[in-house]
Amino acid sequence: MTFTPATPGTVRFEVVAFDGKDYSEPLQIIVNVAAPGTIPVAIPTVKPNPAPVANRNKPPNPANPTEGVIILDGSGSKAAGGKDMTFTWRQVGGDNLKLPAAALAKDRVGIKIYKAGDYKFELIVSDGENNSAPATIELKVIDVESADK
Repeated sequence: MTFTPATPGTVRFEVVAFDGKDYSEPLQIIVNVAAPGTIPVAIPTVKPNPAPVANRNKPPNPANPTEGVIILDGSGSKAAGGKDMTFTWRQVGGDNLKLPAAALAKDRVGIKIYKAGDYKFELIVSDGENNSAPATIELKVIDVESADK
């Protein structure tokens, strides 16, 4: 592509690449056009990194956990450019459960539930620069199957 500005000033371009399958994140190019006889300078700037998106796959509701375990699944979460993410699950409603901290930092977490009731969990993912908005899962557990039954 060729572009010849008519007057000195600032010209902004946005470039997006396509490899036949996926589009890249936009790249902004700012060109300060100098007066005739001087050399223009291109200054690329990247748009701010968009926040990742937390996506939880919801277990059936009402839930009957097998052997008292419900799987919370955030494996559908995404970050721009395929960046690595960290996961933070937390319980935000229902009878207080003992949640192992190490397990709560994974995309899929098995939670042991001991009795029927309403429970609410929240997932936030981070790409190291931004945090996602919380994604919530609300469960109504109507029965707990146990290997002891």
